[in-house]
Amino acid sequence: MLTFTNNSRSPRSFNILQWNCCGVRNKFSQLQSICKNTISSAFSRIASLSFISKFFLRGFHIIREDIANPGLRGVCILIRHNIVFSIIDLSDLRDNSVEMLGVEVSSDNGKFTIVNIYRHPNCNTPAQFYDDLMRFGDSKGKCIFVGDFNAYHASVEDHYACILNDERPTLLLSPNSGPSVIDLVIATADMAPLCKACTEEDTWGSDHYPITIIIGISPILRQRYTYKINLETSEGIPKRPRSFV
Repeated sequence: MLTFTNNSRSPRSFNILQWNCCGVRNKFSQLQSICKNTISSAFSRIASLSFISKFFLRGFHIIREDIANPGLRGVCILIRHNIVFSIIDLSDLRDNSVEMLGVEVSSDNGKFTIVNIYRHPNCNTPAQFYDDLMRFGDSKGKCIFVGDFNAYHASVEDHYACILNDERPTLLLSPNSGPSVIDLVIATADMAPLCKACTEEDTWGSDHYPITIIIGISPILRQRYTYKINLETSEGIPKRPRSFV
């Protein structure tokens, strides 16, 4: 007899860690440590990966937007292998000053969207991009934008989106400099009440502080079955051949 064991119990919340780690390969040990203590999660970060770089993290799918041309930084999203999700097409939102990736995650409260963004600080980003970005979030309903924006734009408020950052700075600067909050967590009006963001106190070797976002939604997990043979019944014990005298 085959016994099927369902190991797909969903956690009560979904955790996101947003972090400009300034190079993901040299932060591998930090990532491994974080993953050991996280049940259900997605990580969005500035990756600094070229298309020839190999990078694997056990238990996670890695979605990458690699460095294809000089001046790019690269972004990636790491999401646990048992979470049901799909990659979304953001080609209509592209701008040369921005690198971005997005995934849509299935949950017990419908689907929600995560968009990881890096905006280059020395480039001009047209106002229309921010307006289109917020309209995209509105069309999705439950949507959260995370990343290093290197800026703030009034279009966020025009679309009733909410900036969820706490009052802590996200960029490590000299003591003589003022606080800088350039890593943002922006949620649509439907998504914001479900989220809580907290800036960590340790940079973990980067010059940006990680931000943890807890979403009060249970993600749908992929069903995984283990096949077991029940040896306690006659069905699992091979019969002996009869002997003839």
